[in-house]
Amino acid sequence: APLEAIQKSAANADVFVVVGVGDGALADALRDALAGVPTGAALGCSAALTKESRVAFQPVSEMRAMEAKLVPWGQASKDLRLMEQVTSLFKRENHLDLLFLHMLLLDAAGARVPAVDINQDLNVGNVWCIAKNCNKQLLQCYQNDRCVKSLDCIDACGLNDQVCTYTCIRSYQNDQFQLLARCMLHKNNCLGNDAVRPALPEVLPMTTFRGEPLTHDVA
Repeated sequence: APLEAIQKSAANADVFVVVGVGDGALADALRDALAGVPTGAALGCSAALTKESRVAFQPVSEMRAMEAKLVPWGQASKDLRLMEQVTSLFKRENHLDLLFLHMLLLDAAGARVPAVDINQDLNVGNVWCIAKNCNKQLLQCYQNDRCVKSLDCIDACGLNDQVCTYTCIRSYQNDQFQLLARCMLHKNNCLGNDAVRPALPEVLPMTTFRGEPLTHDVA
């Protein structure tokens, strides 16, 4: 798109995504044009433009990384984790992950996106639920190397990345992890998440097949 059109769109934008811009002059022009957009990511771009990745005008900088280490439960840690997830999704190079990274950025910008709006941070209530209801399963998991690898792998994914989580589970499949997951997630819902069945689209059963009534014998 022409730079003028980008500047016009950026005036009312909440999120930007820039992909594959390595030219220095164009990167500088885009940086100026997007200066007023609060949240966005520059992916596969020049170093100068990549530094413009931010959440609510807070850049992904070395200073923020230091803040995240000092206060791992703070906003800086959440913002950095978000950008790590966005970068990881981009590197997978498929359309579903590209869609998901856009939804993550939109959610971070303040437009609630239910598909990514799940609990990613353990609080006292979550820990108490696990300790009270699943302590035996957790202990058995930590006594199994493959189960520990499953937990470490999923923790690196982020809890709302189902593709990565599924890959971890399949890669380190073991009985101890299945028992722990069943206790934490299915039986006691210790992370406090829910899934609501969508009302739309409403899919009606087929009544015909190849121009003929669909009977039990045809099916």
